[in-house]
Amino acid sequence: MIKVKLRLFGRFRSFYSDPFLEIQVPSGSDLTTVKTFLASSLRKIASEFDSQLLEDAAFADEDTILERDARFSRDCEIAVLPPVCGG
Repeated sequence: MIKVKLRLFGRFRSFYSDPFLEIQVPSGSDLTTVKTFLASSLRKIASEFDSQLLEDAAFADEDTILERDARFSRDCEIAVLPPVCGG
């Protein structure tokens, strides 16, 4: 298992008071697996959490926005960026 430290922004902060949430996922997990573990953690904390928010969110490491097939083989930190609208 590896530790993924998730830095929460925007709407995600309304479900968890700390700016960081740490989860553990199997080594070699892809972004979809990380989203599944994150959704499960947030539902335990806030029953009103809607996992659709994760589907529309962007995930980024220190260098780039991550694609769905991004894989994680060591401890890391990822930013969770909610969808935004504007005009």
